[in-house]
This record gives sequence, C-alpha cells and structure tokens, in this order.
Amino acid sequence: MAGYYAYYEDPDPGQRERYVDSLAQAAQYAAQAGIMLGIENVDGNDVTSITKGLEICDEVHSAWLTMYPDIGNLAEQQLDTTAELHAGQGRMLAIHVKDVLPGEPRRIPLGSGSADFPAAFGELARQRWSGRMMLEMWNDDSPDSNHICVDARRRLTGWLDEAGIAVSDGPERRS
Repeated sequence: MAGYYAYYEDPDPGQRERYVDSLAQAAQYAAQAGIMLGIENVDGNDVTSITKGLEICDEVHSAWLTMYPDIGNLAEQQLDTTAELHAGQGRMLAIHVKDVLPGEPRRIPLGSGSADFPAAFGELARQRWSGRMMLEMWNDDSPDSNHICVDARRRLTGWLDEAGIAVSDGPERRS
C-alpha cells in the first residue's frame, strides 16, 4: 500500500484519518483472505519513513498490516536508513530497492544515487532478515532496458552477497 494519504488531490485535514480507516478495513479483508498488507514509505510528505508507517500499523493493530520499506525513499528523504531499518526489525514483509538523489525519487540508475545499499543490507543481515526484495526500475522506453536491468540485478546481488544475505530466484522447478 503506497504511503500517500492522497496522491492527486490537494492535502486536507482529514486525509490521514481516512487513510488509516481505509487500511483498517483493508486489513480485515486481508485477514479473511490470508494475505499480508505492507505500507511503503514514499517520497513527498505523508508516510515518509518506517517509523511513521509503524505508527499507522500500531493504530490499525492488525497482524495483517506491516511495513514494506523502500530504501531509496528513505535516502531521498535524507533519513538515517540504518536507523529506520533497525526500527522496523521484525515488522517488514518485503524490501523495495531503487536509487535516488535528493529531490529525485525516480529514474536514477542503481548505484549512481545517494542510497547507501551496503549499510542498509548490513543492517538487514544483522537482523537476519529474510523475505522478498523488489528492484524498482525506471527505464521507460530506453533501447538498452535489458542491459540496464541485468546490470542493476548484478549490482544488487553483489551488495547482498557482501552483506551475507543469500539470494534465491525462487523455488526450483521440478520436472
């Protein structure tokens, strides 16, 4: 769940309350379906950190709602990524990876921005975190999109390996 109270509308005083109420209702549906919901911290002014997202998770008070941190968005907000990930220990169902620059939350090639992935992955390794990790790519219609994606995956795998986090491409297929 994106951590925007509203994306296209102008801010108003009731947005956060409506966002929390909607998540509480969604968490009930998630519980019935046996699926997890995760709040992604975002650029902008709403749920910009893991700690802000955890406040909302605590308000909703459902085991079916937790965090889906975006390391790049933490860096874009110029937050202490390691401290934020530490705060989320045990409450992060997946990790979102992209690179950013201050004021530029999109379209920054992985490894050329301000996100400190080695430190972030070091913290996740300290926690013995295990889960899904998604790499966000903004290649648009670049003619070399495949090369860009392969290079980003190689960089990501290298950082994870250096941190001691095992990488799996998913369950092995059986014939």
